[in-house]
Amino acid sequence: MLLTESSHYNYARNSFVDKIYEVCQKFEAADVLELGGGRYPFYTHGKFPESINSYTVNDIDQSELDAGPGGYKMACFDVCGDVSEFENKYDVIISRMFAEHVADGQAMHSNCLKLLKPGGIAFHYNPKLYSLPFFANLILPEAVSRAILFTFKPKTGPGERTKFPVHYSLCRGTASSMENKIQALGYSEVQVIPFYGHNYYSHIPPLRPFERFFTSLSMKNNWSFFSTFVYTLARR
Repeated sequence: MLLTESSHYNYARNSFVDKIYEVCQKFEAADVLELGGGRYPFYTHGKFPESINSYTVNDIDQSELDAGPGGYKMACFDVCGDVSEFENKYDVIISRMFAEHVADGQAMHSNCLKLLKPGGIAFHYNPKLYSLPFFANLILPEAVSRAILFTFKPKTGPGERTKFPVHYSLCRGTASSMENKIQALGYSEVQVIPFYGHNYYSHIPPLRPFERFFTSLSMKNNWSFFSTFVYTLARR
């Protein structure tokens, strides 16, 4: 469904916009839903891909949607709950750094299947286990992981000082195991593309050589169990 030129995490981050365009261009006039966009949607008014017909931002909290910049449709619902009002409405569903926060990944992916029109594609970009920083984020008490994050990861934009609990439900294991579990929910095609490396040791110099070495080794051997981020594409 999607071709990538690198398996380094920088490529995943820097190419996400281009890949959204690539997915949207598979449809003549795509109706797009962004999951968990809240007050900080990925696209703002006037910057939507030209090939789309409509852009809808979702959040579980209406006040978060109301605080956004506007210029798009809004849909307040829990993607793990009742989505019957929005079934069969979207050609493309996107999410960025969202899936790891969902408590029930199976329910999320099952409901995305319902939200998509026939032939529609869900495209998620998120971190995954079992990379060490994300595994620590999962097992450490929330107050501890929050303090560590804000100490070692500098603020880079609006909302960056907000941290939501993580679950990594269906965001763990090898790429093939993730593909099999998601496709078993009824999708016609699933592709999980792993990426390697991270910048969480940028303020811990002694750990940087180890991170670079392990990232290089994991990329060379395609150890997707230790990948740090994934693109997940699932076609209805």
